Amino acid sequence: MMDIQNAGRHILQSLSSARTLELLTDAGEVVLSRELNTCPIFGNLKTLSLGEWCMAADFDALIFLLQHSPNIQKLFLQLKINFNAKKASETGIKLQRRSFTCKDLRMVKITCSKDDGRVHKLANLFMANGMPVEKIYVRHNGSAYLRSQKQTKEFWGV
Repeated sequence: MMDIQNAGRHILQSLSSARTLELLTDAGEVVLSRELNTCPIFGNLKTLSLGEWCMAADFDALIFLLQHSPNIQKLFLQLKINFNAKKASETGIKLQRRSFTCKDLRMVKITCSKDDGRVHKLANLFMANGMPVEKIYVRHNGSAYLRSQKQTKEFWGV
């Protein structure tokens, strides 16, 4: 029988020697967020793919993982939730004391909706930590609002 209290414990610790890591869960992920308290150093990690869960709270989880991944070369961020520019500016992300050193980071690829205001905040965060803008790639997958409108029309046959 599985102990509910200890379910999902030490997940990140068990992955500490990974060279490639995909943590693509959606927003509201509790287990991984809780595990950050005991996060190991990912010394072998070269490629990291992260989902929506690490974007909350001014990118705290993202920054924390980057601080613990000194040899990372490629970072992929998949943003699914539509997050408009007004909301992004209201968030007021502060870059002070939010530094990380990823000397080998060659590429950051962000996949998001066309109108996701967090892209500029992320770009500023990476540039403030020494990443040239030429190494930050953004791939838009359309507007989440427009996609939902299209799906509603298709569903109702409008």
